[in-house]
Amino acid sequence: MPANSSVDAIQTGGVQSRWSPVRGLVLAALLLLIIGTAGFLSIEYLKRNTQLVVSDTLAGLCDAGAANANMVEGHNRTLLLLLSQTSAERERFHRDIENYNEQVAASITAYSQSIFTPEDQANYNHLLDCRKKYLDVRKQVIALADREDAAGAQRLFKASLMPAYLEYKATGEKVFKYNADEGKSRGELIMQICTSTQFLIAGAGIVLFLTGFFMGLFK
Repeated sequence: MPANSSVDAIQTGGVQSRWSPVRGLVLAALLLLIIGTAGFLSIEYLKRNTQLVVSDTLAGLCDAGAANANMVEGHNRTLLLLLSQTSAERERFHRDIENYNEQVAASITAYSQSIFTPEDQANYNHLLDCRKKYLDVRKQVIALADREDAAGAQRLFKASLMPAYLEYKATGEKVFKYNADEGKSRGELIMQICTSTQFLIAGAGIVLFLTGFFMGLFK
């Protein structure tokens, strides 16, 4: 073999041997970059979804649940007012009705701060419409009861107030269910992201280990 050819072969081998560790380092750095980027992006996405669960879903569930509970209590006090026999009882139920009404109003107002989607806004607007209709009819029923027109109050209660209440209650439950469904879907998404990130980082770590192992084996 000519001397020049031997020298060239040695030089080429030396260059390749020098570049092999460099390629390994580049590959390792690339894998580490992928692992770091995947971890950062997944954590950032999880933070946004967790923030939505806290500021939107949980807050909405709390306010909607409180509004529904106080709505039922207020309606029950209205029925008790119609059945009361003395002015003292009626006065007590008047105070109870007003108290529950204020609590419902406070919960509904607070709920408006956790609305972020058109569907949620539409449900909320429908709730306000049903609430206004119900309160208007209830005011008439209570006025009849205060005038001691028990028969007229009971007729209006059955004919108008009960249907308005059932619609009002169904709308409140729809608002609550919307937030419950949102919470479930967001929780499932968070779990999917956690699982995917777990497998991605574990897989990249295995590849990184095997790459280093085989490079050291065949060096």
